[in-house]
Amino acid sequence: MNNELFDFMSDLRAAESTDDAGQSFISFAQKAGASVVHTFFGTHPEKQSVSTLPPYCPEAEGRKALVEKNHVVEPIRAGVPRLIWGIDFDRLMQNRTATGVASVIGRFDNFRQRSSVTFSMPDADNRFTGAGVGVGFEDKGSQFLKRMDESGGTLAVASFAAYSQMLKLAESIQEKSRLSNRQAEILTLLATGKKLSDIADTLKISDSAVNLYLANLRKKLNVRTKEQALAMAISKGWIKP
Repeated sequence: MNNELFDFMSDLRAAESTDDAGQSFISFAQKAGASVVHTFFGTHPEKQSVSTLPPYCPEAEGRKALVEKNHVVEPIRAGVPRLIWGIDFDRLMQNRTATGVASVIGRFDNFRQRSSVTFSMPDADNRFTGAGVGVGFEDKGSQFLKRMDESGGTLAVASFAAYSQMLKLAESIQEKSRLSNRQAEILTLLATGKKLSDIADTLKISDSAVNLYLANLRKKLNVRTKEQALAMAISKGWIKP
């Protein structure tokens, strides 16, 4: 496992995108016997990252996690460093919730994820708000605990390294924003549906100043309309609507 971890770290350093880093981790975890690998920057559906799960699964779980208590999600939000859960451990967990039980059963029925470990991770502001890395296995409870005794530390190191690199790469993409602060403010307000006159009032500048900022932005981005500029800014993560 040490040689595999060394090779993984080398691949991770060479990754040029969050997807590349995530796929490297998926390969590493699968070689370690994982059946499900899931990385996420938060519980919100838009925060889901690289995963072996079909998109509908983390999206549905993320939506539920925003509005309902979940005895699996809550410890992750609280920053519990290593959470062991799954169908063989669920009955032992305190404060079981209906949403959490449904998630555990769904993972087992649909993906044979019987036993799981999730490592909570800090977000970009160094707070624990629901980011982490989850790895699922088909092992029964006792087999899984033995696996964790033998290789859980290595898996934790790899998970943290992968997540940190993915977060770094995601932040570097956002740092390359081509918008000035004022242009970002205008596009953010535009994304909420405000008219140009309303934007001018909100920012306490003239209508002509708003038009000038947008004209310069269209030229900078080589687009023809403010809508195209807005679409580019959102798709590249320069603003959050």
